Amino acid sequence: MSTDRPFSTLEMRSEIIERWPTGKTDRPSEELCKLVTEFLERFPCSPALWVTAGDLMGLEGEFPSLSLSREECYQKALELDPLCGEAYEALGYLYDLDDNYEQAELKFRAAIDCTGGPDSFIGLARTLASQDKLREARAILTEAKTGFESIVAEIVNEAAGLE
Repeated sequence: MSTDRPFSTLEMRSEIIERWPTGKTDRPSEELCKLVTEFLERFPCSPALWVTAGDLMGLEGEFPSLSLSREECYQKALELDPLCGEAYEALGYLYDLDDNYEQAELKFRAAIDCTGGPDSFIGLARTLASQDKLREARAILTEAKTGFESIVAEIVNEAAGLE
């Protein structure tokens, strides 16, 4: 696929999601890596694309066309948009995997401050639990559950309407 025509952010995401690996053992296709590289060349100021590149590295292990590391891709997204909750969340999970719980906690808290998505709350709770801060981890999960009950109810209602 060539990116000769203009793309909106939603179209770019759609093209990437369409090609994203779906199984646990699936690896990203060469086509997907090329597509993300092309999009980054055309739209280097897109924080979402830099987060996608970092996520892709997490699946692929490397991204031959980029000279940056996974962490650097997320940092690049934050340079472009200091309120990019996705980048903070991704860094939180990256640091959590490296057992760098203090940095993970900071990044998850920043992600919650920016967007407050459920995965950020879950990541923060895991990180807190890993530091034996169990009471605080429970409180975070309770806060998340309370905060997202209305969203879950809305999704359930929409799904019921589709049946």
